[in-house]
Amino acid sequence: MTKEIAEVIGLLDDIASIKSEIVDRTPFDSYDDTLSIKAIDERLIGLYELIKANPEITKEYVEKAVEPVNDSLDELHFKIDQLLPKDKKERNIQPLRDPVDSDLLPLFLANAGSEAIYQRDLKSSQLVIAYTILYHTGLRINEIRTLTREDINDAIEISQFNLIHHKTKKAHINILSDKAIKDLRNIETHLKIVFDKYQYQYLFGKNKPMNKKSLIRMINNDLKSTCELAKLPFNIKSHSFRINLITNLLKVTSVHKVAEIIGHKDIRSTMKYQRYALSKDEIKDLLSKIEDNK
Repeated sequence: MTKEIAEVIGLLDDIASIKSEIVDRTPFDSYDDTLSIKAIDERLIGLYELIKANPEITKEYVEKAVEPVNDSLDELHFKIDQLLPKDKKERNIQPLRDPVDSDLLPLFLANAGSEAIYQRDLKSSQLVIAYTILYHTGLRINEIRTLTREDINDAIEISQFNLIHHKTKKAHINILSDKAIKDLRNIETHLKIVFDKYQYQYLFGKNKPMNKKSLIRMINNDLKSTCELAKLPFNIKSHSFRINLITNLLKVTSVHKVAEIIGHKDIRSTMKYQRYALSKDEIKDLLSKIEDNK
């Protein structure tokens, strides 16, 4: 803790002590209200001057103070989700999601965390790491939220992630390509920000993994923000990275092999992604050939 932050904490403690003393006294106690209030005013003036002279340090202190509040809110969201009735609702048909391909990935990496109000460097680094891993592995959100620095280092070293898949509840090996290893090595600065500077135990969690729904909400909001900023007419969600990988695999190998690579228990799950196998340009070309033959 820096000297300046210690001074801020000391002044706040002094003020709290004096206020507590005033509140605890009864009307029969003999003390000078004016002197007590004057002492508080002097402390407040001192605190104001300290904040004014050290805005960056004060900002850092406030961010650290707010962090537990945000963690508590995530926990509250989780508890509320557990308490809400689990009545089965009629499922609405959602529009098809677009894949995050090699052309779109740099855009989402460059704008990751740009809407963060505080600790922007942390949020940006978390998202850059997440997007890089999601793009190259096709993992689900619930499978990356528990990743530690050791998990990522091991993956780089042995060219694979060894994880328990969320849906199948089985261990699965996700092989990393040479390009994936290179990209993971290139985000070392972001890894240091999350795990060294902020001392996070998990990629998304100081002491425990972030709630799944809160994490999906956070990632979807960031992707939506980038789409709006770049005026992209696409429906990009957290699952779009997985869609891209499976789509590309289906173009070069069989459904059975793709299911094995991606970790699908049933190939019917893999076959659902066939709808993405043809790109928009490829479909346009086929339609054009039909028109030419008329």
